[in-house]
Amino acid sequence: MRVGVLCGSRAGRDEQLLGEVRRLGRQLAQHDVAVAYGGARIGLMGAIADGALDAGGHVSGIVPRPLVGLGLVHPGLTDLSVVDDLAAQQSSLLALADVLLVLPGGLGTMYEAFMACTGAQLGLHQTPVVIANLSGAHDALVALLAAQVAQGFVHRDDLRLVHVLCSVDAIVASLVRLRDQDPAEPLLRSVLANAHRSDEVRAAVDAEATAPAATEVIRFGGCAPRRDRGGSGVPERRHLVVARSQPKGRRA
Repeated sequence: MRVGVLCGSRAGRDEQLLGEVRRLGRQLAQHDVAVAYGGARIGLMGAIADGALDAGGHVSGIVPRPLVGLGLVHPGLTDLSVVDDLAAQQSSLLALADVLLVLPGGLGTMYEAFMACTGAQLGLHQTPVVIANLSGAHDALVALLAAQVAQGFVHRDDLRLVHVLCSVDAIVASLVRLRDQDPAEPLLRSVLANAHRSDEVRAAVDAEATAPAATEVIRFGGCAPRRDRGGSGVPERRHLVVARSQPKGRRA
């Protein structure tokens, strides 16, 4: 299994968070989970790469060509791919990853995360997106997504493609279960179930959930499976639906 990691090229101000990201890299390597990311040696990007490499893990860097000459590429990567631009970086990362993991970061991280969420919503890819809310760093992001549902801009069924995990141990355990097809209930949790939101937002989200179901068509590679917006999910190979007791499968 390989996880694609989105995270910041800055370390942020929380030393505990930086340590948790390093520990995540180590734990992934110790459980034979490979890492693919943006290839930098600095910030949280460098921390997760250092953690994985120190534990003997496989770390792939995908770097846009304009950034190669800035001296920021991690020197210890297992392999390095140089692509033309940020769009090519994003598509390459999605092609490699079985799961996309969103760690804290800046504008670039948020841009990539929302592009991935939008692509999943539209059926352009089926890679699960997991928000790693380590040390509460993504509390505001999770609350924002819940508010978007409450305000009617996002359908709650679209956020069943997006999950939240709040500790290194939960992230690693969920990835191992997904990889090994453990019949036990996965630890992935809906973004809405984790939102810190007011009673008013909660009531609006719940009201939206009980609205009459609508059937829509979403295309996946030429086929057009039908989906019930009340929560039945799209029947495809790698989509994780929180309401189900186990993932339907993973990339061969």
